[in-house]
Amino acid sequence: MKKLKEWFEKKEVCHFPKSMPPVIASVSSIETLSEARQPQVLYILKKPLLRACKDDVPKNRIFFLTATDLTQNELEDLAGKMQNHFFYSAGASDPDTLVRDLIQAFDYDQLLSAFTGTLSEAFFGGASIQELTELSLSVIKNPVFVFDAAFKLIAAAPYFESLDAHSRQIIDEGGFTDYDFDFVNHYLYERKPLHEQVKKSSLPVLATDEKLGRQRLILCFDTDRDVGHLVISDFYKPIESIDYDYLVILRNFIYEKFQQSEFNKNTSGFPYEFFLSDLLDKKVSASTALQSRFAYVSREFSRTLYCIVIETARSFHTINIHRVRNEMESLFPSLKTLLYQGQIIGILSNKEDQWLGPADYGKLRRFCETQGLFCGISNIFDSIFDLSDYYKQALRAIELGVCHFSDPGLYIYEDFFMDHIHYLIRQGESAQVLCSPWLKRLIRYDKKHETELAHTLFIYLQCERNTTSTAAQLFVHRNTLINRLKKIASLVPYEDMTAKERLYYIISYGLMLQ
Repeated sequence: MKKLKEWFEKKEVCHFPKSMPPVIASVSSIETLSEARQPQVLYILKKPLLRACKDDVPKNRIFFLTATDLTQNELEDLAGKMQNHFFYSAGASDPDTLVRDLIQAFDYDQLLSAFTGTLSEAFFGGASIQELTELSLSVIKNPVFVFDAAFKLIAAAPYFESLDAHSRQIIDEGGFTDYDFDFVNHYLYERKPLHEQVKKSSLPVLATDEKLGRQRLILCFDTDRDVGHLVISDFYKPIESIDYDYLVILRNFIYEKFQQSEFNKNTSGFPYEFFLSDLLDKKVSASTALQSRFAYVSREFSRTLYCIVIETARSFHTINIHRVRNEMESLFPSLKTLLYQGQIIGILSNKEDQWLGPADYGKLRRFCETQGLFCGISNIFDSIFDLSDYYKQALRAIELGVCHFSDPGLYIYEDFFMDHIHYLIRQGESAQVLCSPWLKRLIRYDKKHETELAHTLFIYLQCERNTTSTAAQLFVHRNTLINRLKKIASLVPYEDMTAKERLYYIISYGLMLQ
């Protein structure tokens, strides 16, 4: 305030308030008194403040008057009545020039410090995310939008009556529009998709939307996990260097609100998804003293369960998470979804004790392929408290599946469990050492004589030693199969195999295939 007073004295401002305001966060020029929406902003009134209009002056504001017909005593009386501060200069310069000069006069760090102080006071006063965002508008002077990880709109601070059609659509739809998804998928920042770069950057990223003729300053909340992001659009004025710092400061306060909200939801009544997140993090177990909540969850997730995981980070384009969740829940009415570490987690509960069939898998596979999703699904399980283990299993299905297929689609753990066993074995001993000696003998014979005895015995055992079914699967005549079996019998005593030895051979063959 000392610097501001010195600046006014140089500009020959002739009237000062008796008490100076404690802090000024920013400077703005206005046409009418009703535009003075926020405290701690120095409003330069372009039009004269007339005696006839003094009843319209809002309370608790700071004004710089370029002209007035009020006397100094009348200004002081009005200031005391309305708890305002008035600066007045007879014959002041052009208001727009005055605003620019004032901003330059403010020390850069002082502006940031004042902005931090304003948000801090509001934050500790219990302001919501929406209120913090609205408070920043008077300083940033451009629309500010706050989105969560699913690209849903959490808060917005524009002057709605003057917004363009695109910004209105974002507010009306409550989040990203189809145009926004198309923009982040096709706009390249440093040769990579925009959203991928935003998620990795701790500093704001500036993107130019040539179609709309707009620039967007974008900043994520957390580079370690996808929580959401903020956007400033240059609707009212060009993006300035100080806006980068303003956005970082605003991000810090809003992110703190996120964490507070998360804590509150985890310590009081809250929807099922927060409890499921705790299960995934292994923060709770059935032995804890939260039996009432467990009873609710047990009713909601009973009998046959599947865990479905969609790794959005693997997709080749930015996913409309909100739409994907809605469409998945439409496909499977008993499915409940949540966001966890940037992934879409689905818990499919079938209360009729029915397992998923080929039609169900086909429906989910077509959906994933159409949407470009990498989706894994676990084996069936019957206790929601085992969710963490089956979540990892669904993730493992994707990891193993993409080793064979690189395209988006559905990866079922059951199809890759032998790959998983092979992976686990490799962590200890060689798979070849653990394999059935009978299998290794047949493989050596096959390599030397270019036969297929090892595979023949594998199919024969899989077909429950039925020669007709085995011949059909191998596409050979039954007599050919019988001749092969006679040769196999001369090498290994397969006819005397116990159930355990047959299982040992089948598993070993699967391992050798890996």
